[in-house]
Amino acid sequence: MEHGRSLEAELRQVLTEAARKPRTALVRELAEIRALTPAGPRMLSEDFVREGRDER
Repeated sequence: MEHGRSLEAELRQVLTEAARKPRTALVRELAEIRALTPAGPRMLSEDFVREGRDER
């Protein structure tokens, strides 16, 4: 891993840092992430898998 720790330790660190953020900062960050997602219908991951299988 980039920081010299296991995936589990990395995830624990990310969650710990997220839990320390004020709620308003977290809501703002989530809104920014949501804004990166284009509007419109979404395709389920299962549909992508089926589509890939059908192409074979």
